[in-house]
Amino acid sequence: MRRHVLGATGLELSAVGLGGVWFRADDAAAVNGVLAASYDAGVNWVDTAEGYGDGDNETCLGQALRSVPEMMVASKISPWRTPLRHDAVHRACRASLQRLQRDVLDVYFVHAPAADVPLEDTWTAMAELADQGLVRAIGLSNFSTDDVRRAHAIRPVDMVQDGLSLIDMLDARQHFAACAELGVAGVVFEPVAGGLLTGAITAGTDVSGQKEWGAVYDRIFAPGPIEHSLAVAERLGALAAEWGYTMSQLAIAWCLHQTGVTAALAGTKSTEHALSNARAGDITLTETQLTSLDDLISLGPTFA
Repeated sequence: MRRHVLGATGLELSAVGLGGVWFRADDAAAVNGVLAASYDAGVNWVDTAEGYGDGDNETCLGQALRSVPEMMVASKISPWRTPLRHDAVHRACRASLQRLQRDVLDVYFVHAPAADVPLEDTWTAMAELADQGLVRAIGLSNFSTDDVRRAHAIRPVDMVQDGLSLIDMLDARQHFAACAELGVAGVVFEPVAGGLLTGAITAGTDVSGQKEWGAVYDRIFAPGPIEHSLAVAERLGALAAEWGYTMSQLAIAWCLHQTGVTAALAGTKSTEHALSNARAGDITLTETQLTSLDDLISLGPTFA
């Protein structure tokens, strides 16, 4: 699988990373199988956060990673769990290391902005963690381009993480491109739009459970938007069948072909799906194929 070196850090991250699934203690068997299968398929890093299950995700992964010690780990300090103040950032990092049973985090992100703490204070603490050797690379998740520039002026931002798919958060393409001009690598979460671009959700699927995701539900699952979402998914399915890919592979590959994007996170508890998603990291799309995929973005509910 293709890999990308994170600037001066020397870290080589695979184009597809394992993430987006809130593993818990009772998922031990599943996570062990998915980690091993993913690593064998070329995926060399997993993404988590202290805010996933209030630390449960990190704890579960920490136990499972003992059987795949070569797998690199990215985690995040989450402002809804820990204040982003200087000392709290240091404590949060050490707590994540303990739960993950690691001496060093390969990548450490600030999960999202906090209105009550200046970014400069938070980022200074993040830089100190890197200087102290507790983390190898630092990044920002869900931050604006202007915020990335502010942090970058203090200490280079190694990576940004934001959502992007063929049906949601499309403005992130400009964000990733702008960050690339600074030399900042980009990683995508939600490349399959909450499952809509996997083929698992159709017009008859009950999506009411997605309401817990708030704004995400409003953008792609609510009545009205769901018609557009399903139109894109249906046409993506036709193209995937024509070109010999799964829908998920094609959705992930499209993200990986966007300017500034070096990796995409694909989450699953299925070994079969993990192997399939990993293959997306080896797909090279032609300009004609990319144009066909870009055309899906404008599809409406009456597409033919």
